[in-house]
Amino acid sequence: MIATLLLVALVLIVAVTVGAPLLREPTEVDVIPRIEGAAADRLRLREQRDDAIASLQELAFDLRTGKITQGDHDDGAASLRARIAALVAALDGVSAGTSATLRPVDDPGRTPR
Repeated sequence: MIATLLLVALVLIVAVTVGAPLLREPTEVDVIPRIEGAAADRLRLREQRDDAIASLQELAFDLRTGKITQGDHDDGAASLRARIAALVAALDGVSAGTSATLRPVDDPGRTPR
């Protein structure tokens, strides 16, 4: 009987200790600040750049493992490199404080290499 009461008391103490932070109102320390403006633009561009780089690496891996042909690799790699270059240029523009626009890679107005 005493062991059961001690066990119930222990369970209640643990429940209150663990649950208390979940029941209180969040403070400034608990709230993640919203990223806005140029910082949000830089973050978005960096994420897109990193995704494009990862895709380029995956494309190279697919070529090495024989999943795709050299021609498919060359086509995909060229468009990904152009996308990465556009993202880096846009990122440089945002970091410098200028308004850099990001054009689609297959934009016909893009200057040829």
